Amino acid sequence: MATARSPQETGAIIQDRRIRLKLTQDELAGVSPATVRKLETGAADSFSKATLVAVAEALGWPADFYAQLRDGVDPSDLDRQATASAPPPGLADGAEDRILKAIAAGAVSWWEPALAALQAIEVRLDRIEQRLGIALPELEAPRDSEAAER
Repeated sequence: MATARSPQETGAIIQDRRIRLKLTQDELAGVSPATVRKLETGAADSFSKATLVAVAEALGWPADFYAQLRDGVDPSDLDRQATASAPPPGLADGAEDRILKAIAAGAVSWWEPALAALQAIEVRLDRIEQRLGIALPELEAPRDSEAAER
């Protein structure tokens, strides 16, 4: 039987996941860095559903990840659940509509949704690599001179 975790232990797992995904606290869409700090340090133990859903999307975990982690579920089990049943991170719960509305309102630059989509792809590729036990080579962005040649 799994042993319940403290908010601090749960927060450390969340922070580890965010760092492994190469996300900053600012990059967890819809969640303030202060809230992310509270979540990761265990300074608070109660968060809104919207906050937890936004964090779940960014981390590629199911929406109830926080309760499961607190209940002692292994983080790798969350990865398997998300892979088996969830849409790609960032695309759940009408995220596309929220992004389009934010662009229309001038709240985000045109490139931010594209960046979020690329980050979601990166998360999915990382999961595939982990499941296959391989590491694909990192791709570098083209230099300005290379982009101009195209």
